[in-house]
Amino acid sequence: MTPDAPGAPQSGIGARLRSARERVGLTLAQASEKLHVDPKSVVALEAEDFDIFGAPVFTRGHIRRYSELVGEKSDELVALYNETARAVLPDPPRPPNIDPLADLRR
Repeated sequence: MTPDAPGAPQSGIGARLRSARERVGLTLAQASEKLHVDPKSVVALEAEDFDIFGAPVFTRGHIRRYSELVGEKSDELVALYNETARAVLPDPPRPPNIDPLADLRR
């Protein structure tokens, strides 16, 4: 059975959240109201468009709150996000562009 087939197990974060929301009978608007977020944030979570939340710490928080609202296992979904999220590392600091011979030329 393909993952997109009706009745197929839902394994992605967004699919699990959407399925759980529908199972408890919440609309997108109701979920966003209960979470105190814009509806586009709920849509982004269900579409796994996590870039709109910025840093991964914010994404994990949204996943945790949404999953708790709809009765999903938040620890599992956050762990799944951690496995699939690419590590965002800051650029290493670069030394200032200084001419080492500048003092000798004066």
